[in-house]
Amino acid sequence: MKWRHSLIYLAVLLVIAGYYYFFEVVKQAEREKAEAEAKKIFSLQADQISALELSAPDKPQVRLKREEGEWRITDPVASDVEKSAVESLVSTLAGLSWEVEVAREAQDFKPFGLTDPVPLKIRFTAGDRELELLVGEKNPVGRGTYARRGDASRVFLLETANWSLLNKGLDELRRRALFTFTPEEVTGLSLEWADGAGLHVLRDGGSDAWRAPERADMKIKESKVRNVIEQVQWLRAQSFVEEGLAGLESHGLMPPHARIRLQLVGERTAELTLAVKDADAARQIKAASSELPAVVQVDAGILEDLPRDLPALEDRSLIGVKSRDVKEVRWTLGQARGHAVQLESNQWELRAESGQGAPLKEPWHLSSLLWDLQQAEYQRKVEPTPESPQEPHARMELLDAGRTLAVLTWEGTSGVEQQPAGGAASKKVWVEEGGQTTVFEVSREALQKAEESLTRVLSAQSEK
Repeated sequence: MKWRHSLIYLAVLLVIAGYYYFFEVVKQAEREKAEAEAKKIFSLQADQISALELSAPDKPQVRLKREEGEWRITDPVASDVEKSAVESLVSTLAGLSWEVEVAREAQDFKPFGLTDPVPLKIRFTAGDRELELLVGEKNPVGRGTYARRGDASRVFLLETANWSLLNKGLDELRRRALFTFTPEEVTGLSLEWADGAGLHVLRDGGSDAWRAPERADMKIKESKVRNVIEQVQWLRAQSFVEEGLAGLESHGLMPPHARIRLQLVGERTAELTLAVKDADAARQIKAASSELPAVVQVDAGILEDLPRDLPALEDRSLIGVKSRDVKEVRWTLGQARGHAVQLESNQWELRAESGQGAPLKEPWHLSSLLWDLQQAEYQRKVEPTPESPQEPHARMELLDAGRTLAVLTWEGTSGVEQQPAGGAASKKVWVEEGGQTTVFEVSREALQKAEESLTRVLSAQSEK
């Protein structure tokens, strides 16, 4: 009969557990939800808000309106918005809750800073309702900020963090991006400097290849052009100096220190003009965009990122081989020899002369080396081509399924270095690729980095 007693005990336990779960978990969650809803100031959804008006004594009044799901500033200027800033403001306003009730029926709002002019007044339309939030002074003990609804006399405290989320001015809410194009839309790039330097390149059809019409012999590097385009695309106004583009001369923008013109698909264009730095240490410069009708301040670093002339965009890649195509590497470095074969992506093994292999313990050294070689650029071509060294310090052969893709040979990176005019210390590298041998001057640091990577591959494998 003991099993009957066990069933009774189990049933009692289940009843107690169910009681606890219902009243202590479910009901508690319902109570907490009800309390949270009771603290909501407006009880509405963000997508119900269709118009906003923000007023503060130290800022111009800003009006915004949502039409067909998109927000726009209508006053004091007509402008697109900084989407993330407006969405943050609207969602904060819709979900706003009070922290502490200070007075249920306040008779005098002055002690709370809630009489005109209040530090912040937000009027907004939600559905068919016109609502208002008044935000006053900070609580003296730092617990929050006094606030009330415009149609009620109850005063409460808002969490301190809400002040910065709600107190937005025109410059924070208006669009700051100078352009809206994407890099894929750009078909032409022109850059003019005030001293006459500059460049002009065009995209070949719908490909990623670029060419210079005035230098058909020059190979242009796609990543360099894209970097310039992206620098312009991501440029943002840090502050607004003057509305409209009528006073460009007074801001050093007519003529400009630098002018960038972009040709876009669909016969569209985009133009950026930049002023010179006011001082060497200046962190901002004035700028104007063809898509943003205002003179703005932008990061002065853009001047350093822009190329001076066409040679700055030249493809000076040491090798044309892509790192992903290399499946086998053979090398000689001083007295050391190595032979690595790729098993699968990012997995390599080191082969002995007998043909036996052992997985590389740190294959990333080799992967990193191949990537660095793909990105490496030479300083200049050496012509006429000198004879290759009889006993080179280093020789690296890059292969794919036994087919040689490229062979690099160079002398030691220590000792007396060549010092090109205005350049860094360099060494000659003989590159055999596509049936031709070309000699380049490459920075000593780049070759030392390659040697260090090859040394680490062998040393890591020999460690116990």
